[in-house]
Amino acid sequence: MNARYGNNACCIAGALSALTKTPRNVIIEKGDDVYMECATDASDGSNSIIWRYDGARVTRSTCEVIDRVANHFNTSRSTTNDCNLIGHANSISGNQGPYLCSEGSEEEAEAIAVLISMQLCRCHT
Repeated sequence: MNARYGNNACCIAGALSALTKTPRNVIIEKGDDVYMECATDASDGSNSIIWRYDGARVTRSTCEVIDRVANHFNTSRSTTNDCNLIGHANSISGNQGPYLCSEGSEEEAEAIAVLISMQLCRCHT
């Protein structure tokens, strides 16, 4: 018995795809874009990677950014099996926070972008 798929694992295993590249936690400075990678092993062109930022969906399964967030995000692809998300630097709302990619098999991967404030200080001695 397969713990994840139950007794039917032998019957559906060939139809499932899995994430082969997942986003990683990053530390960014103010003004930096966030670049997150996600890829699947879907061999039949059924790549259906979806990105969420802070719980809200930001891409369609076609790796296109949803219109309402187009000013804050962009995507890039190098193959038909990946969908990479760029969170644009934004001084008002920021781009730090949780990024989650998922795909057709309902597998999910999450990474956090942490914003650090870099401030130069002149110390008088």
